[in-house]
Amino acid sequence: MSAAIIELTPDRHPSRGLATTSVTPLGGQAVGAVLASIATTLTTTPGSWIFGAFTVIALVGIAVVALVPETRPRTPGAWRSLLPRVAVPTAARRDFRLALPVLAAAWLTAGFYFGLVPNAIAEVFHRESGALGGSTVAILTGIGAVASLTCRRLDSRDTAALGATALAIGMSLNVASIASGSLALFLTGTAIASVGFGTAFSGVVGLIVSNADDHERSGLYSAVYVASALAYGLPVIVAGIATDHLGMVPTAAGMATATMICATVGAWLHRPSPLARVAVGRRPVDVPRVGRDLDLTFSTAAPSNG
Repeated sequence: MSAAIIELTPDRHPSRGLATTSVTPLGGQAVGAVLASIATTLTTTPGSWIFGAFTVIALVGIAVVALVPETRPRTPGAWRSLLPRVAVPTAARRDFRLALPVLAAAWLTAGFYFGLVPNAIAEVFHRESGALGGSTVAILTGIGAVASLTCRRLDSRDTAALGATALAIGMSLNVASIASGSLALFLTGTAIASVGFGTAFSGVVGLIVSNADDHERSGLYSAVYVASALAYGLPVIVAGIATDHLGMVPTAAGMATATMICATVGAWLHRPSPLARVAVGRRPVDVPRVGRDLDLTFSTAAPSNG
């Protein structure tokens, strides 16, 4: 879907595709968290409302996709093209490797808030509130979406460094809040981590995707999301097991600490280089570069190798 959105982006507005692929998922998560918390608070059958809404939205999405015009001439091999493909082009491998700690930090943060925080609020901060749990997820993703949109003009490496730094600071405050039982400190850390959640992901995606040709982009996006899903899903499973054996407080503190470490490493790897600033100046994320002169424009011509 991300590759399709970029291909459909008008040539005169190349930044909109990257912004959309970063902002829309976060905005959708924020809206979904708010609506789900309302459903759990105000209705006796929240599952019916939530999954019913998902079904309607999915049907609308299918209809929209069916009506969207194809960007390339049709060629044989439609069924073969549906096979999952995960690939990192040679030109993107260095930036992909450097991005891994930042991706890990961003999606460890998501796992922390989606997987542990609803129970941690009750056990650590002694607040029984589904609305509060949903609100923290909405803060994380909503502020993340706004931050990603606000920073879209920054250089991608600066955006990644800013995001990783904000994650490191926010999660360090969360560790302190868990140790002290301070809900106010936790919400402060959440707000700061939210800025990092949005900008870290959009920054590293801007860096990575700028090195991919049209026919390589979907496989590269798949690699980004596979890495993100692993960083999101596996630690939550480990945390669930650890909670049974160690308890909520040490598990939550440990996961927040691991996130802080990954974010710190990512911030260091993407730290601004003064020499690079002198050589190439500041470049906005909406015009990623490969080398010195290749800007990010999207051709509608079919690639020669299909």
